[in-house]
Amino acid sequence: MKPVSSAPSSSPFAAAAKNDARRGRAVRCPTCQKLFIYGESPFRPFCSERCRMVDLGRWFKEEYTVAAVDQTPPEEEAILPASANEDAPGLD
Repeated sequence: MKPVSSAPSSSPFAAAAKNDARRGRAVRCPTCQKLFIYGESPFRPFCSERCRMVDLGRWFKEEYTVAAVDQTPPEEEAILPASANEDAPGLD
């Protein structure tokens, strides 16, 4: 008598689960949203070199930005007393 298994071994889900366990987990490419096995791609976190280059091009075109607070101090204005302005030569 053959043992009865709880899940059919020919199921595509069973095969995918087995492959994921051996090679890593399936994730979506941030550029094209295609599912790929993370551990198998040399272009991680992208699925291909094309997606990696598309993302790099978006950074170069400044389509992505990183929010930041301007930390440069405001320029100090040179405030001169009224008498100093009157005594300055050549400012007629």
